[in-house]
Amino acid sequence: MRSNVPRGEADANKQNSTPKDDWDAARIDPADAPRAVREYLDTLDEAAFGAASEVQPKFTSHSDPASQWTVARKGPAFFSYSDNYLIDTDHGVIVDVEATRSIRQAEVGSTRTMLDRVKAKFDLHPERLIADTVYGTGPMLGSLVDRKIAPHIPVFDKSGRSDGTWTRADFEWDAENDQYICPEGHELKQFRRNYSDPNRGPTGKGVAKYRALRLTCQACPSKAKCCPNADARSITREEHERASDLISPYLGETEAQIAAAFAEARQQRAFLIFDEADTFLSTREMAQRSWEVSKVNEMLTWMESHPQPFACTTNMADRLDPAALRRFTFRATFLPLTEQQRVAAFRQFFGTTAPRDLAALDLLTPGDFALVAKRARVLGIRNPDALLQELRREQEAKPGARAAIGFRSG
Repeated sequence: MRSNVPRGEADANKQNSTPKDDWDAARIDPADAPRAVREYLDTLDEAAFGAASEVQPKFTSHSDPASQWTVARKGPAFFSYSDNYLIDTDHGVIVDVEATRSIRQAEVGSTRTMLDRVKAKFDLHPERLIADTVYGTGPMLGSLVDRKIAPHIPVFDKSGRSDGTWTRADFEWDAENDQYICPEGHELKQFRRNYSDPNRGPTGKGVAKYRALRLTCQACPSKAKCCPNADARSITREEHERASDLISPYLGETEAQIAAAFAEARQQRAFLIFDEADTFLSTREMAQRSWEVSKVNEMLTWMESHPQPFACTTNMADRLDPAALRRFTFRATFLPLTEQQRVAAFRQFFGTTAPRDLAALDLLTPGDFALVAKRARVLGIRNPDALLQELRREQEAKPGARAAIGFRSG
């Protein structure tokens, strides 16, 4: 199933509204209020409206106070509602609709409401849910996993930094010991001893804060790269922080295998190589299915957090997602063999002197020689000119190769 959120403009305007500092719903007399205002008062405690967030909107409309002042369309702000749809993608049918305020918390919460409703009314329980990044919060992902629903949702991550200092992706998560390890090898812990002060304990909001020791950070040679404006580094982590930690048992096989490959490489301190990397990192702009996006997102997440060197190889670098290219510290291009290298390769693979016409085959790689050598062993080819003919066929099969003009033997 897919969760979708189009927004509709309310019949309200800024001229007939009140700023949040002057708005007080307690002063409204329901007996003298019009219908739209009475409905607003009735929804103040509902999760889809008033209780969705403690943050008050910048402006509240007098004629339709339940609507939300928003700039969601990246244009002039307006009052709006969100129509949240739950769609059965297999059959192209909208199975439920829930109207909410146009804020993320309400829209995300509406998905849980609709899932409960279609289960009770139609006995429908989806295997997976497709949605955009706004739904990729830890609590939302955790809720879906608890329901045994595979979330095909990009993770909503606000941990990035624009000042060039280390981001959370530079820190290694040690799940076994419930701590982060910084690039310098120091521990960031949530608790170092039992506190009697309840404010130092769990927040109850599903968010934990991990801190390094102040003295450790003050003496660290990399403090300027880590926390130049703070005494010590801290990192927040939601209860359901990492998508693959939670959903790998229910994900598609590709995502699960990507996660397993990185995890095993980290455990064994092995150098990981992904051949044909365009399979996992193809540009998402051309994706036609949700799983095509989810596998790239999974790969990008691991690329950012993997603490050890790894490599990806491909013959189709032009098909890689731009975000993937930005994550490689080094990018190397291996060009075809030079004429001198081709002559040496011919002697190395076939044990004989190369024919003169080998000079014209300027797109050959070591892989082409290895393939022809294997074929020659099977077919019993030993004649240098016959071997050259096989190499010519390999070159002409390459994209952009120049086809020969005229006649040739064989």
